[in-house]
Amino acid sequence: AVRPLVQMLGAACAKALVVLLQRVVCMADGAGIGGGTSVAELAAQIVECFVGLAEGDPRIAAMAAGVGGTIPALIQLLETGNLAGQEQAATALRTLSVINKGLNVTIAREGAFEPLVKLLGTGTANAREEAAGTLWRQLEMMRENAIEVNISVARVGNLVDLLKQGTAVGKEAAAAVLRYCANSERNRANIMRGKATEVLIDLLQTSPPRVRIQVGLALRALARLDDPDGSTPLVPMGPHSNWIVRASAEAQGLVELLEEGTLQEGANAEYGIPDPNQIGESNQIPEDTKVLTVTKGLTVSAGSQQVAALLEQLLYDLFCLRLAPVLDPAEVLKGSTQSQKGSVENAADMYLQCVTDGQATNVFRMLLQLMYQGSAETKRLVRDAVQWLSINTQVALIEAGALKPFVELLGRASAPAIVQLLGDAGRVKEGTGVVDAARALRALAAESVEVATLAMGAIKGLVHLLEVGVFGGREEAVRALWSLSVVNDDLKYAIGQQGALQPLVEMLFTGKESFRDEVVGLLWSLAMHEGNVEPIIDVGAAAGLVRVLHTGSEVAQEAAAGVLRLCSVPDNNKSSIIWAKGVEPLVDCLNLWSEGIREQAAGALRNLVTWDTTDVAIQEACGEVEKLVEVRLVQSRLERMVQLPPNSMKVNLAALLERLVLDIFDAMCAKTSSWVGQQSGQGASQVLSSANAALIYGNDQTPAEKREVSKLPDALSLVNSTEDSSNGDSSGNNPANRAERALPFIVQLLQDGGDEVKGQAAGAIKCLALKTHIAIVEAGGLRPLVQMIGCHCLEAVLQLMKALDPGGDGGDIAEYSAAVTRLSIGDPVVCVRADEIVRPTVQLLEMGTKRGKQEAAAALRSLCGIGDQLKFAIAREGAFEPLVKLLGHGTIKAKEEGLGVLWQLVAMMADSNVDVNISPGPASDIAALLTSGIETTAVAAAGVLKLCAVAESNQAVILRAGALPTLIEVVTSAPPTVREQAGGALVNLSITDRGWCQDPWLVAAASEVDQLVQLF
Repeated sequence: AVRPLVQMLGAACAKALVVLLQRVVCMADGAGIGGGTSVAELAAQIVECFVGLAEGDPRIAAMAAGVGGTIPALIQLLETGNLAGQEQAATALRTLSVINKGLNVTIAREGAFEPLVKLLGTGTANAREEAAGTLWRQLEMMRENAIEVNISVARVGNLVDLLKQGTAVGKEAAAAVLRYCANSERNRANIMRGKATEVLIDLLQTSPPRVRIQVGLALRALARLDDPDGSTPLVPMGPHSNWIVRASAEAQGLVELLEEGTLQEGANAEYGIPDPNQIGESNQIPEDTKVLTVTKGLTVSAGSQQVAALLEQLLYDLFCLRLAPVLDPAEVLKGSTQSQKGSVENAADMYLQCVTDGQATNVFRMLLQLMYQGSAETKRLVRDAVQWLSINTQVALIEAGALKPFVELLGRASAPAIVQLLGDAGRVKEGTGVVDAARALRALAAESVEVATLAMGAIKGLVHLLEVGVFGGREEAVRALWSLSVVNDDLKYAIGQQGALQPLVEMLFTGKESFRDEVVGLLWSLAMHEGNVEPIIDVGAAAGLVRVLHTGSEVAQEAAAGVLRLCSVPDNNKSSIIWAKGVEPLVDCLNLWSEGIREQAAGALRNLVTWDTTDVAIQEACGEVEKLVEVRLVQSRLERMVQLPPNSMKVNLAALLERLVLDIFDAMCAKTSSWVGQQSGQGASQVLSSANAALIYGNDQTPAEKREVSKLPDALSLVNSTEDSSNGDSSGNNPANRAERALPFIVQLLQDGGDEVKGQAAGAIKCLALKTHIAIVEAGGLRPLVQMIGCHCLEAVLQLMKALDPGGDGGDIAEYSAAVTRLSIGDPVVCVRADEIVRPTVQLLEMGTKRGKQEAAAALRSLCGIGDQLKFAIAREGAFEPLVKLLGHGTIKAKEEGLGVLWQLVAMMADSNVDVNISPGPASDIAALLTSGIETTAVAAAGVLKLCAVAESNQAVILRAGALPTLIEVVTSAPPTVREQAGGALVNLSITDRGWCQDPWLVAAASEVDQLVQLF
């Protein structure tokens, strides 16, 4: 009769009910005595007694004190009773806890908390629900009294089971318990490890409103960083607090979004989660794909599922970031911190404690679906939440192929994840995806200085991939670095400084032939920062770039020429490029079809001769290089429109340009010994000649490497060389090619070039180095060289004459002396300098072979034409004796030349009133030459006799030598020029200068001789 009694008496029967409750509690099953009212029913009726009482009624407190006396017994039943009794006790405690706060305090004081918690794992389904409800009341009270409660992972698991299998009331209570427990950082960790997050998020979408409220509060508590009332803020853990704060706020925002239910319209209760590989190709659900379980009658839209997955991932990330922070993108974007890789492994371990593999996979698939197929409205709502996912999650999305939608969604906020991906690029040695990521980062950096600064963090990983990559990984690294290098100069410099140059140069020699275009392109981009210019050459790039100029595609050739142009500015780099034989292909590039290649090559050549020097000659030569470069560029442009005439001499001008560049370098080497250290300290000229011998003469080039332009080949290479123009035959089997190269190109220009071409080349030829002028002279170009540059070739001629072997055959000394004579006309300086070559010429006259003596005599005869100063020098150096000897033992030509020299020397001495004595032997030799049949020889012989006959001592010698009959014969029958000199000799022979003897007969006889001579 409990219920009727309560209905009749109300609070008046409460005391009796308490007494009855104390008796019933003693039963193990709490079922009541003799089948009477159970513990749970009595507790419910006791509460009913207070329903009609006003708040503050003193009877409430009195009755609550009485009820409190039953609490220990209820707790004992909770601990020792059977399953039914535990259920009755839990129900009674939950029911009585609503009476007032004091009773809740009594329940807690008497130790109900622990058995209630245990009941969550061991009791019946209804008992667990009741226990959760009681705990809810207890936690509310404890929260109000600032009492901290800890919950273990196992008890979280019990609550999760209740959330999955309980009634709506049980789910509400379980969610509420989790809500209150989540106000502790330690409890948050245990709740996450207990895998409650996924269940709570599912309930947030599918449960009734009462349950959803508690679920939402629990999820907010998991994401929150402070107490519910905000009075006790929690300090975020780790160095990247800003990220944690923002992630917390975004997680709470997602909870609110799911609570509102705005994404539920048009829902499909069994919307599948497709595999990432099928996203964008098919919306069909694979057989092994999880389908979200939804309570019958409820609907969950695709957008809701996507947001739920995002919330779940964000909570996981937030949990991991609290314990193992990785990166704070906001701080990095502000430039206040640098990208730091934290305890990623620890974070991953924590994450795996929170989720199962299948759960993680499903969440991730749904995130990919959000990236690819999410509606514009959904993406707008969750954009900030995606931004504050952890770096590792964002990187995983990118690696799964969601780069494009990820960047489209977040814009510049996606940069930290891309940097993190690229910064760890070496982890995947195939380099998968790094190129697309780098291009995306480049696009973002182009719009934001902050992103460009952040991009620095990607370089080290890409350089590492460049070093260790396999199966195309190195190529992918090159493309990625190239993309980043175009952002700004700082990135260019950073790439060079972090070690990319050495592996790039190695790829010029060992990489795929087809891929060198991109390697050289990246080097070109890096060379645009002056800080990389010298390091690029220092790591040996010059030889590789020259190789590309020879064999690369048009794109590669332009890039290689561009790198050389930029790197040829420092003087030290000029040395390395020229030593790497870079001049020849650069000159050759001026004749290629591509305007870009021509312009870059022209710039490189200009830089190679732009030296920091005050030497006027070098400066003038540099100016001539500039002129020749322009001439070649103009010719190349014209050749694209019309065929150049045969006399355009483009190959010859190219040879001249190349030689002039090398000569300028040689001159600078002579001034700067530090550039010569590459060849054991030899002199600059020796080093240059040795290093460039193959380039100059083409001795060690294979047919494939021979270029259109060569300089001054020697006789052997002229026979075997072939011409390889940019469009011509390089096989070397073309006779026409060999014929064209029969003469050195520069000499051919001098000999066969038209006036216009010679005018274009004159300045450059004048500025060529002395050794080059010597080479031109030796190659047969002396006469046109003198005609073109005049006295500027004097030094070369003098050096050649001085260098002749005194015991040799004289070479071309006669031609050289003739050139000096021509140059001396009107130039007193040449007359003075010519004195330097008299002694070596006389020495050759004395010690040379027959031909050498002959050439020496001819040379001296030419030098005599300069003037008396040279004649005097010849006499001073002792030329008389060897000249006289030559008359008796030399060749016909030698005698002729020697006699001509003697005639001029004797004439000079006669004019100076210096006596010349002649002995019988030479007199006979001279007389014999009167009838040699050579007019010039006869004239010279007669002239010498004429001059010598002035001295009376010589008259007797000449007569005794038998010259008289010959002179008379010549006077009567020889050509006029000979007769004139012979007649003079006869007249002189008849005149005596003995003034003390004036014999009339002698005087008369001499007069008659003169008259007789005049008759002839």
